[in-house]
Parts: sequence; structure tokens; C-alpha cells
Amino acid sequence: MFETREDLVAGTNIIYDLLVRLGLMMHVGRGDKASKTESMFIPGYGHEYESGDTSRYSVDGDGFIDFCKVFPYLGSKISCDGTDDADINHRIVQASKMFGCLRKTLCGKRIKIGTKYIMYNAYVLPILTFGSEFWRLTTKSLGKLESYHRKNVRAMAGLTTFQTWKERISAFELEEKCKATYGSTKIGDDGKVTMEEHFGPCLRSMRSYVAERALRWLGHVARMPSDKLPRRMLSAWVYQAKDSSARKRVAKQTTYGGTVARYHFKYVLMNPSVHPDVREALTREVEHRSIKTGKKISLATLKANKFYDRASATIDACDENWVHIAEHRDAWREFVVKAAKFHYNYRDPDEQVEYKIRPATPEKPSAEQQRANDWDEWLLTEQPLDEEATRKLARKDEAEKKEKAQREHDREQKRITKKRKQDAHARSTCTLLHLPTLTGQT
Repeated sequence: MFETREDLVAGTNIIYDLLVRLGLMMHVGRGDKASKTESMFIPGYGHEYESGDTSRYSVDGDGFIDFCKVFPYLGSKISCDGTDDADINHRIVQASKMFGCLRKTLCGKRIKIGTKYIMYNAYVLPILTFGSEFWRLTTKSLGKLESYHRKNVRAMAGLTTFQTWKERISAFELEEKCKATYGSTKIGDDGKVTMEEHFGPCLRSMRSYVAERALRWLGHVARMPSDKLPRRMLSAWVYQAKDSSARKRVAKQTTYGGTVARYHFKYVLMNPSVHPDVREALTREVEHRSIKTGKKISLATLKANKFYDRASATIDACDENWVHIAEHRDAWREFVVKAAKFHYNYRDPDEQVEYKIRPATPEKPSAEQQRANDWDEWLLTEQPLDEEATRKLARKDEAEKKEKAQREHDREQKRITKKRKQDAHARSTCTLLHLPTLTGQT
């Protein structure tokens, strides 16, 4: 990273010469060929992208490097404006491709909803949430993810937007339908084998999935040594003097810390089963106040608390700041990450051990099918047939024979028609080539 264009040009040439000395090569553009190496200009806070010089610059004499606004890096999209909208749109496109490849299975009417849940969790959601640990979310971008997720849930449930509106089906009810099912067999005292179907956790909102991944990654960063760059950036802020010219009225942008507090921590606080000490620490970060004392806490105090020494191993002593809780891996996963894995009806699927159990009963046959089944069952019994039953049996056998003869007749007619078409094609071919007709000869 360079602060000025002059430093960028000089640093790029130095890196190019160093790579050449090591036997490596930096790909730069030459002639009509574009450069695979690209530069990006990130304007400062309150400045426009057009304010910088983004023209191509020369490297190694006749080589050049261009500037770009969006740069792909390790499957993610880095944008020059500092937002993650381009990356989120790219994730939605990639997830749509995977959902389209599995549409026959995920939207099939003969596929169990539990199978759809497992496949959607295994193939679509990981692609959609890839890199979401460090997304700087906004209300608009989170709405895009939620809208796409609910569209997929409607498709798996076999419903349209109009049907959900007409029947007043909420998003919670749709996600409740997509549950993991686990079948098991049970042998009773009488020796009969019965099938039981166990219902597991259901699909959750997109906000829950993003919060779960982000909070797990946040715990990894918080447990890093204090001299590591990611750990230092976690509690860093930009100082600006009061009389600085850069402090002018511009639209306030959401920071990563604001995303964690506004969306992830706030979603965890919606869970009523959160540990009291965890609720106290997260409320300090979200609302800048203490639940125990009811007093407001300054932002400077919250930032300074992140530099305190590591807390003790018990969670009861970790109520000063959420960083102290994150430094204990088991406590963070048990009381924070797990708290984000709940449906927005204020129920934690992982805490519900008593899943619904019902026997897997077959579908009830229709009246006509039931009469046919009763008749077949009666015929299998060793009972003397009366005159009426004998006539019914004879009529049934005669109908089966007629149906079999009709199928054989249709099959023979198809064979004859196919043979005639082949003979006609052979005659026309021989006529065009002035050859004698060989129809019927082998």
C-alpha cells in the first residue's frame, strides 16, 4: 500500500526488479496485451474517486499497469469504495448458479423436504456466505441476502410469492417447513418393525447464518497475540483533530465494528437465553450503557477496555468487555456463537432436545383403490367361491387377457409402421442413386 502515486510507481518498479533477480516475473501489459497485474486507488474519507489520477503507468520501460475499481482476490471482490456490495452481488450470482444446477432436486415434488434442507445447507449456503466473516453490511445489502434466501426457501417449499401473500404465510413459517428429518426403525414387544421420523433444526434467517460465521471468526482474531496486525486493527480507530479540514459533512459510512455491533451482537441479544454476563458485555458495545447500573458508557472507555490484561478463566469475571469473553474459546462458542444459531422466533434449535416424533404412516388410499385392495385380499383367502364371485373372477381374467392382447397388438403395429418407414426410405435412396431396390432382402 502506498500513499501517493509517485510512491506507487517507484515501489512497483523496485518490486519488479526484485522479482526478476529471484527468477520470477510480474505480468505487465505490453503492446495490445492487457496487464494481469492491476492497481487500485482507494480515495480517502470524504473524497471522490475522480479526484485521483488513475491513468496507466509504465513499468520496465515498455510495460504498463492499469487501474481497476473492482479486484478479484481469493474468490472475493475488493471494491475501491470500501463497500462489500460488489462481493455480495457476486456471491448471490455464484449461489444462483449452484441452485440452478440442483433445481430438479431442490424443487422436486417427490424429494423429501429434509433432503432438500441437507443439500441446501451443504451446497448453496456455503457459497452464498463465503467471506461473510468480514463483510461490512448495510441494511440494503442485508436485505438482498434475505430476499434471495427467502426466494430459495419458497422454491423448495413449492410456493410462489403470490401464494405466500394470499395465504398470509410468513418467512418464519416457510423456514419452519424446511427441517432436517432423520428416520429410524423401532422393534416393538410384539416383534413388529415401525418407522419413526425425527425432526431436527430448521432453516434460519440469513442474518443468523452471517452472524454465526462472523462471530466465530471474530473470536479467532480476539485470541491472537496483541502484537499481531489483525488483533491491533480490531481495536484501532482513526484520529482526526477538531480543526482538521477533512472533518467536513459527508455521509457516514458503516464500519466493520459498526456492523458487528449493529447486526451481529444485536441479533445475539434477541435470544432470551443469553448468559447475563454476556448480555451485559454485548449491551455495552451495542447501546453504550450498562444493564447493571443503567449508566451510559463513553466510547473512549469501551475502546480503552479492549487493551486491558486478559481476564480470568471464568466467565463471571469477563463482564467488562466482549473481548475478554472472546479470549476464552469455549466460553465464546458456548455463550455467543451458539446463541446466534437460533431461529428468529426466539427459540434455539440446538437447545430443543425433544424433537417431534411421529410414526411414518403410509398415505391413505382412495375409495376405489381400497375396494381393489380388499378384493385382491379376499381372493387370496382360501374360501369357497360362490357363483357371483366366480363370475367376477372370470370377468377380471378376461379383462386382463384383452388388455394384454391389446398391448401386443399395439406393439406389433408400431413394429410394422417402423418397418414401412425404413422400406420407404430405402426405396427413395436407391432411386436417387439409380440402384436396384433391395427392400425386403437381407
